[in-house]
Amino acid sequence: MKIMIMRHTGALSKRESAVDHDADRPLSRAGIDHATFIGQNLQLLNMAPDLVVCSPFLRSHSSATEICKALSSPIKAIPLTILAPGSRADELLRAKANYSDAEDDWILAVMHEPDVGAILGHLMMPNEPYPFPISPGDLFALDITLAGGSASADLLLFLAAGAFTADD
Repeated sequence: MKIMIMRHTGALSKRESAVDHDADRPLSRAGIDHATFIGQNLQLLNMAPDLVVCSPFLRSHSSATEICKALSSPIKAIPLTILAPGSRADELLRAKANYSDAEDDWILAVMHEPDVGAILGHLMMPNEPYPFPISPGDLFALDITLAGGSASADLLLFLAAGAFTADD
């Protein structure tokens, strides 16, 4: 099972965006550019997602939408309440099962931290937290194996937010 999971790209603070609710924080200009760049690079790596799901929070949905627009065959991002902050690995796997028909299809899930780290830790390091900080825009491509009612994952690709910038 192929899943990419990423933390949304850079967003404005509540104060900078003058919003009352954390869920309403928009992307920064750099966050928009970064999401576009991710979509373009996934296309170049032949890893364009067949499905994009995201948290319904504005910054995640906007990151997912910008990535989708940058693909050569644009698709729509699907906001799912099960991917809102507080999501776990089983909810991500349920999203893959419910919205993707093919085992070989890439799904991209745009979510929040600390959820991304908790999911990575659960899938790659059972009973251990993911040991590295996860920055806005970090993307992880996983090959997930389901066996005996549990899931484990191998990391196929990690795109660090700082490694790929629109200025390169």
